[in-house]
Amino acid sequence: MDIQQNEGKRVFNKKEYRQHRYKSNFGSKQEGRGKAFLQKNAVVRQYHWMQKKEEKKLKKLEKQKDIEEGNSNDEGEKTESTTSSHLSTVNSDEADAFSELGKPKKKKLYSWQRAKLEYKKKVAEREQQKEAAVRRKEEMQIARKKYKEKKLHRYKKLSKKNSRGQPLMSGRIELMLEKLMEERDSK
Repeated sequence: MDIQQNEGKRVFNKKEYRQHRYKSNFGSKQEGRGKAFLQKNAVVRQYHWMQKKEEKKLKKLEKQKDIEEGNSNDEGEKTESTTSSHLSTVNSDEADAFSELGKPKKKKLYSWQRAKLEYKKKVAEREQQKEAAVRRKEEMQIARKKYKEKKLHRYKKLSKKNSRGQPLMSGRIELMLEKLMEERDSK
């Protein structure tokens, strides 16, 4: 896009502007034009995305490894500072004995062992969830049964009628009395 200068003024080249603005191909001859250029950029984007994803996975695995070993950054720094100050006063022979008698070292697990442990944890969690679901279902059934019994009892009391078809007040009064007794007991 070439803009020429004419006596101090810039001249706008409409033809070049249109060619640049509305061109149908992208990139250069070396990079490939059109669809090839777009595909190349897509592959590069996908590669960078996969790299970031792998980095996140590695960071997550490192955190899990630290948690399994029982060493978080804060705890590790505290234990190292306390043991180093204590070991400086103790002889080298005693230092070896102290390190052996100190915290027991956890064995490093192989990946398949870690996977097996995770699987067992997940299976245990599922079993607990199933048991909890069964318990909730039973509780719901018991609650429904109590509700239906209460509803039936109330219906029977309220639906009693005399020989002329008028409602009996004795059932209504009994229900009111029961309600008052429940409120008094709950307080």
